[in-house]
Amino acid sequence: MARKIRFGLNMPEKQNIRTMEELKQYFDLKAVLEYYFNNKLTEWLNDRGYASIAEQLNALDRDKDDFEENVCKIFGAQYKAESAGAVTAEDVEALVDRKEEIRKYTDDVNILENAGNVAFNQAELNALVKDDSSKTVYLLGKEFTLTAKYKNKTYVGLNNSTVKFAEVPEVTLEELGIKLTGVKILGDTIKVAKEAVKPKAKKRRISSGYKVSAAFDFLLNDEQRAQSEKLFNCIEEGLGSYEFNPDIKSDKLLNVIENSDLKGYFKNYLDRMA
Repeated sequence: MARKIRFGLNMPEKQNIRTMEELKQYFDLKAVLEYYFNNKLTEWLNDRGYASIAEQLNALDRDKDDFEENVCKIFGAQYKAESAGAVTAEDVEALVDRKEEIRKYTDDVNILENAGNVAFNQAELNALVKDDSSKTVYLLGKEFTLTAKYKNKTYVGLNNSTVKFAEVPEVTLEELGIKLTGVKILGDTIKVAKEAVKPKAKKRRISSGYKVSAAFDFLLNDEQRAQSEKLFNCIEEGLGSYEFNPDIKSDKLLNVIENSDLKGYFKNYLDRMA
């Protein structure tokens, strides 16, 4: 017959407790109550020959107001009402139930230790969002709704939860500081889930039309004026649709210049001015 492996108890100030002396020395009411409600404490006691203490625990009425105090007495621990008031058997039992439900989906120790950051429904999610200290929220429910106030948090789905958005401005999830993992985004409820902000349209310079400076007009004949206007229109068209690659439009401009008398016009003008 295989030998049973004994497990230790973990208290806030001591891990893997294996003796009654250590348990009494590092006794923590909340941790002990959690082991009580998940039946690990009774198992731990029986494995070490403390069946009588296990019977005393099982004989207690958990519905009485002095239940927590009586648990402390059994282990010879001092019960401090002023500090123990924040620890109630009802809350610890509810926490144990939450962890058992979470274990159906994950055995991640970090998630189990942060069971209070797991939202089972929308109401619990709303409560967690108000707590700025909770930067990661775990979703364990069918469907949740997020709005802009749910910003600056990471939401991790544990059972492929569905998330939809409502009343969210046209900004990206990244700008809101919202990160989603292991969830499904419902339909196209909001474009922000998939798209970035649309870039603003670039303003284009409105041309006033071709006009030759009077200082140069007297140097041009009718044919050169026509070629000059053609060159102007070509440049206007090219710059108006410029796409960061000058080669796209430059060939057309160069061809016009090469095939016109304007090629050496400026050189001739400068020579006259010398």
